Amino acid sequence: MSIGLAYISSFLKNNQFKAKVLDCVGEAIGQVKIHKEVGYRTCGLTIDEILSQIPSDTDLIGMSCMFTIEWPNNKKLIKAIKKKYPHIPI
Repeated sequence: MSIGLAYISSFLKNNQFKAKVLDCVGEAIGQVKIHKEVGYRTCGLTIDEILSQIPSDTDLIGMSCMFTIEWPNNKKLIKAIKKKYPHIPI
């Protein structure tokens, strides 16, 4: 998980806001997907698993992309979130 998102979450919780942190890699570290089209592997929750954990009353979503190799998968995730929850800013 990104330390920046952890700091933001802590600030929100300390100021009486609800915040949920989802460590998409840490929660499914042994779940590996091979992306043949771009030649790399990822581990962690699938996009559908991530979407299922986003509460429908969410006001804002923060994400991190710690390594540039993660960007193609993060971009797919952003598109999926926007499709399912078009009203939630990311």
